[in-house]
Amino acid sequence: MGIGSFDDMKMYISEDEYNALSPNLIGFTDEQYVSLNDLLGDIFMRNPYISPDRKHVIGHSEYAPDRRTDPGELFDWSRLDFE
Repeated sequence: MGIGSFDDMKMYISEDEYNALSPNLIGFTDEQYVSLNDLLGDIFMRNPYISPDRKHVIGHSEYAPDRRTDPGELFDWSRLDFE
C-alpha cells in the first residue's frame, strides 16, 4: 500500500486527516519498488506472452478510472524494470 497525494486520497480521507499524516507515510518505499519488480519479473517469466512495458502493465486508475485512483500520481513508473 502507498498513500498518494491528497488528490489521489480525497475519496477516502478528509483533508485534515491527510494533513495529519506523517510525511514518511506518503508515497512508496524503495522496498515496495523492489518487491514489485520481483513480482513482475516472476509474472513475466511464467507468462512470456505478456510484454514487460507500460502498454501491458497498467494501474487500477487506468483500468477503472471511475472507481480507482491507484497507484496515483506519486507512483514512479520509471522505477519498474521494463527491458
